[in-house]
This record gives sequence, C-alpha cells and structure tokens, in this order.
Amino acid sequence: MQDTTTNTLEGIWIDIEILKDEKLSIQEKFILAIIKALDKDKGCYASNRYFADLLNVTSKRASDIIRSLIAKEYVVSEIENFYKRTLRVAASNEPAEEN
Repeated sequence: MQDTTTNTLEGIWIDIEILKDEKLSIQEKFILAIIKALDKDKGCYASNRYFADLLNVTSKRASDIIRSLIAKEYVVSEIENFYKRTLRVAASNEPAEEN
C-alpha cells in the first residue's frame, strides 16, 4: 500500500554506522534507514501504516518503533496543525543536541 504523502521508495541503503549500532534493534535500523531515504532534506511524512506495511507489522508496532527512535534521539518529530507529522534523522545519526 502506497502512502500518498511520501516519495516513492524504490529501495534503501543502510549506512554501516546504523548497521553496527548495538543500541538499535533490527526493526529500528530499517525504519531509521527508510526515514533517511524518504527525508531528502524536506522531512519524511510517511504514516505509521506505511512503515507497518513495509515491515509487515501492525501500525501500533511501527508507532512504538518510531517512538523508541525519538526517545533514543535518532529521530526528531515535528507536528504541524495537530495532525501532520514530519520525521527527520538527527544529525549524523547521533543524539540530537538540546537547544
């Protein structure tokens, strides 16, 4: 199922730093790589359902994985108008700095 709010995803590249990161589960690694692939400096607008369909998990599980990436500061989430979520990979896949 294609989410109309995202760019077309033909495949993903997973950086070696992500693959070797022992703090991330395999599902977190995949979602982080997908977010990075879809971002293209404009943000990733993919829904939980989009991630769920790609990884063959429930929307709840996809949401939990994304929340975990946010908590670990690998991903930053911004909400616009109370419903539109934008995901971005934190700089260099390292924890985001506090402002």
